[in-house]
Amino acid sequence: KTALETLTKKIISGGSGVWGEVPMAGHPQLSTEDAAEMTKYILSLSNEGADKSLPTKGSFTTKTSSKDKGYGTYILRAAYQDQGANGIPSLTSEQTYTLRNAKVPPHSFDKYEDINKMSFGGNAFCIPSKSGAYMALNKVDLAFIAYVDINASTPIAQLNAAGGKIELHLDSPTGKLIGESAFIEPSDAGGFGGKPVRINIAPTEGLHDVYFVFLNPKADGRSMMVVLGIEFKQFEAKAITPPPVVELAKTTVNDYAGKYKMKGLPFEYIEISVKEGKVIMSVGAQSNEIKPMDTPDKYDANGSAIILFTRDETNKIEGIKMEASGMSFEGKKE
Repeated sequence: KTALETLTKKIISGGSGVWGEVPMAGHPQLSTEDAAEMTKYILSLSNEGADKSLPTKGSFTTKTSSKDKGYGTYILRAAYQDQGANGIPSLTSEQTYTLRNAKVPPHSFDKYEDINKMSFGGNAFCIPSKSGAYMALNKVDLAFIAYVDINASTPIAQLNAAGGKIELHLDSPTGKLIGESAFIEPSDAGGFGGKPVRINIAPTEGLHDVYFVFLNPKADGRSMMVVLGIEFKQFEAKAITPPPVVELAKTTVNDYAGKYKMKGLPFEYIEISVKEGKVIMSVGAQSNEIKPMDTPDKYDANGSAIILFTRDETNKIEGIKMEASGMSFEGKKE
């Protein structure tokens, strides 16, 4: 019963004499929370009733964890071990793939040059400080990626933004150009809330470092824009079988109806009603229809926000998530 606490302390402080004479170095740089998560994972490998290995051939549908905040990553490991023969010990081989999330937060890039990384109100963002500034991701597979949506804004009041365009280059800031945005003009709308800037990508194969280069030769030392995040988007191709569109029955749609108490928004509640099979979202005095997308429980609020209804373990609607202007907000159904 005390294994978790004991092993967590040992990871942080180290030890000796358990596995022979070689001591295990301490890891004081780890927090107790991180060391405990490692221990839980290791102990889970021997738990009775744990998931069995998948067959050598077949398919697997990923499922988003209820704890995921929208940026989760999948690590897929395939391993094989034979049984040996004639005195020859068994041989083992394995291959691991990391499937990155299509959404990349602004502070999760691998390289930055002339980029100011900042946080405000719980939201992270980056500000290119001059023409030629860039952010880069290492070893990205762009196969079947059609375009990138970059959530950006050019506020005049808060930043005196100069605006600019964004270019995508391979392997260096001046490498092969695979896409570019239109010029993003400065805006006096106010606030850092951005809107998607779309960059279509030329067909690209293999792993490449991808550079997002911000350009405006007339910026005159002014910062160009605020970047709140990016999302890679796929196009339909013969090599990809798109998931089927799931139609929710009206009796299921009616489960959405109710009041949801929100966090982090200037209004306390979002109210959902269903009229003639249509889902209506009311915020204050405004009411508008939200339309189903190609994922169950996911709705488009007229292009200004994405609404996702969440369910508990019994498949009952328990809450709502709203993504708008590169930010995420949650609410509980009352």
